[in-house]
Amino acid sequence: MDIDWDNAYKTIDNKGYIQLSVRIGGKTYRTREHVVVWEKYNGVTLNGYHVHHINGIKGDNRIDNLQLLSPLEHSRLHKGFFIKDGEWYKYCPVCGILKVLSDDNFYEYKNKNNNTYHPACKECEKLRKKIYVSNNQEKVADARKQYYESHKEYYAKQQKERRKNNVELIKEKAHQSYVDNKTYYNEYSKQYGKSHRRELQDKQNESRALSRDMTNQKRREYRALNKDAINEKQREYRKKKRDTLKEEKANEQNNLM
Repeated sequence: MDIDWDNAYKTIDNKGYIQLSVRIGGKTYRTREHVVVWEKYNGVTLNGYHVHHINGIKGDNRIDNLQLLSPLEHSRLHKGFFIKDGEWYKYCPVCGILKVLSDDNFYEYKNKNNNTYHPACKECEKLRKKIYVSNNQEKVADARKQYYESHKEYYAKQQKERRKNNVELIKEKAHQSYVDNKTYYNEYSKQYGKSHRRELQDKQNESRALSRDMTNQKRREYRALNKDAINEKQREYRKKKRDTLKEEKANEQNNLM
């Protein structure tokens, strides 16, 4: 639908851009003026690209002040990056050092529209995080605990998969750790045994009683299911024993004669 934006009603939206409004057939159509100006002179549909104000003034919609950029390029420019010799650079607002983006000097994160970057460089962000954690230890510990509790199933699944994929490596590391700290582990085991002797004995007795009960239960179940076969074997055993005793007595009498 072709809309004549020349006589449109102009307002300023909540982000400071000039907004055009046209009412046709009881329906209101809205767009931003700099988008209309770009399409008027270039005849292209934006198709996901952004129109950028070169001098940073949102109300200056002269065609010479407009530039078509990808969402990522637009985000970089508004974060303080600039292009020099084909590379993206930025002065870190904290340390003031000029750093190149291609050397992975800035943390990247995703927002709902596109990828963007933290304003400060990685070194300054790490320092800021370290200072914050140091000054808010209880708050950070509570936040981490809550995050872990809300993602407990995910972490358990990840840990299980990690162990499954690295069984041999985990065994090797555990064995190496024991070899390197054998004296410590032996001493710790002795000390733990002395200080928890009663507790260990109770657990051992409880385990033995449980094992004995399970064994007896299995025996009873087996006897109930195989009662006839067990009785038959017992009869055969008794008969064989009687026959053996008769043969021994017969042999003794023959030897006496």
